[in-house]
Amino acid sequence: MTVSVVIAAYNASSYIPAAVESILNQTLTDLECIVIDDGSIDQTLEVLADNTDPRLRTFQLPVNCGIAAATNLGIRLAKGEYIAVMDADDIAMPERLQLQVDFLQRETFVHFVGGSALRVADDGTTLLNPIKLAATDAEIKAQMMLVNGSALLNPTTMGRADFIRQNGLYYPPLRRGQEQGMWAAAVRCGANFANLNEVLLRKRRHKSNVTNQFSATDAKLSFELRQRLVAMYYPTLTHLDISMIARMLSNRTKVSTALYESTARAVALAQTVTKSFYGESKPRANLKLQRYLERLERS
Repeated sequence: MTVSVVIAAYNASSYIPAAVESILNQTLTDLECIVIDDGSIDQTLEVLADNTDPRLRTFQLPVNCGIAAATNLGIRLAKGEYIAVMDADDIAMPERLQLQVDFLQRETFVHFVGGSALRVADDGTTLLNPIKLAATDAEIKAQMMLVNGSALLNPTTMGRADFIRQNGLYYPPLRRGQEQGMWAAAVRCGANFANLNEVLLRKRRHKSNVTNQFSATDAKLSFELRQRLVAMYYPTLTHLDISMIARMLSNRTKVSTALYESTARAVALAQTVTKSFYGESKPRANLKLQRYLERLERS
């Protein structure tokens, strides 16, 4: 089997039929669509009951375990050479999977590939704005340091199943931003990334999006992930300097003069590091640090 598509769904009965149909109607037909119902209390699986396509596989968790756990189960169940993920409220473009498979078969050094998307309203058609991300491995890795979803759009991604399993790559248990932990771990394992210019899906925007939910625990773990990435890219810095930079990347509020000056010193030290340790673009990473420092100065 070529591709396994994993869709984690929670109370998604209004959206899941369209998401599943968009996968089953792909131009690439050698696939399976794995829907993991994450303990829904609505009719998420029931609305798929009449779908007799043998490529559709559904599983139900007895309680709500979170999108990370549900997606990880789907990854473990996947039989395909490549594993793609998608959100239950999104709609894949017809050629999404074929474009990504063709790319991975051609660019054998790339382990994960994402792409562009169109953000649409709840109706699935009204265009809000496009989502276009950095294309190359070096740019993507530098952008990951921000931990804000601007490097890869998770529901557009496809990865090599062997690489994922050999390195034990799974999503950490966060409600929001779990994909950032996945990508950081992949970077440490030597993964290479790419984003296609083509639009791969329509991404719905509505009040129930998981990305609108963010707890104090998620904020703490996101800060720790920023620390980890800064430490990876700037290993000569002290723990204090790393923490100052990670706080700057996390902070959107006014800071004291003393804190700003300490952060500025840490950024200046970071910008003396020109060597790339994981294939990240140091010029792009250093420019991001400078721009965040300027934003902090203006706050």
